[in-house]
Amino acid sequence: ITPILERNAVHLLLAGHEHIYQRTDARRGGAFVKDPSGTIYVTTGGGGSQHYAPGQAPFVAKSAGGSHFLRVEVN
Repeated sequence: ITPILERNAVHLLLAGHEHIYQRTDARRGGAFVKDPSGTIYVTTGGGGSQHYAPGQAPFVAKSAGGSHFLRVEVN
């Protein structure tokens, strides 16, 4: 799916069904980069009763456990 997202200049991918919050650095050209000129991946699902301890990978910009929700505003 990554090549399709990059080819179509998708800025943000939202995914669910995980009991933590994780947001990646932007992915561009098959690599994660610190500037936002790529696709940022967000995985969330903090509404369930079981939460996992968040892990930390080099490409993860933010990771948190516990109950949460997303509020997204699109302009």
